[in-house]
Amino acid sequence: MIDSLKKNAVGLVIGLIIIEAIYTFLKIFPNTWWVWATCFWLFISFVLAKLVPNFLIPMFFKYAPIEDEELKGKINDLFEACKVPVKDISTIDLSTKTKKANAFLCGVGKKKRVVLSDTLVEQFSNEEICSVVAHELGHHKHNDILKLLFVNTFATAIGFYLVKNFLNFTIHKYGLSSIDDIALFPLIILALMVFGFVITPMMNLYSRRIEKAADRFCLDQTKDAPSFISLMKKLGDMNLAEFDPDFFTEMFFHDHPTLKKRIEFAEKYKHEK
Repeated sequence: MIDSLKKNAVGLVIGLIIIEAIYTFLKIFPNTWWVWATCFWLFISFVLAKLVPNFLIPMFFKYAPIEDEELKGKINDLFEACKVPVKDISTIDLSTKTKKANAFLCGVGKKKRVVLSDTLVEQFSNEEICSVVAHELGHHKHNDILKLLFVNTFATAIGFYLVKNFLNFTIHKYGLSSIDDIALFPLIILALMVFGFVITPMMNLYSRRIEKAADRFCLDQTKDAPSFISLMKKLGDMNLAEFDPDFFTEMFFHDHPTLKKRIEFAEKYKHEK
């Protein structure tokens, strides 16, 4: 309950800031508000990228230095081979909230912090953990964060532009006073929800391509397809994931390739090598 209250409080603050900013732009720049709103969205994205590792994650989890020196050495060797400086390697107590396992890189700038869940460290081999880290390194080397940020910003701009035209149509049809009339707020939310529903399959498709490229980078770096395959199987079981969902489920709800496809890709890679 405490975590839920924290999450809702953070969401409320961020949501109010975004809504107030949008209505400020609607009032001051009625014709170009969608451009300013997109720029503000980009700014908020950069701010959140900075706040997540240093503020938001510590609100829910505790950082701790990794104790396994052998694992730390393997991860450092992986970063050195990829010529990426590492800030530190830490764990978080994910086991206090869930049985799932995860890992990620975070930090703005050249140096990256490696964060491993304690569930991952305790229940997976060092080789399997290195496969996870190599996958995340692939995202960094491919500049996937910036690519996704650009694509999301572009999609946001299109969404705001369509909302602008929708609001202008509504104003004329129903004789509302101005585009910043608060009576239009439910329509703004509805229009953004409809746009999000329509664009989700395309965004997921792009994300799945990025993830597949990161999988290939991982296999190229580790040369260890068996560990990658066992990692996928264990993660699927631990996270209660669906290994082979139907087409529409994958299209709307999966921003990663399905576990079946990732395992088949690694099997094919192993035979090719």
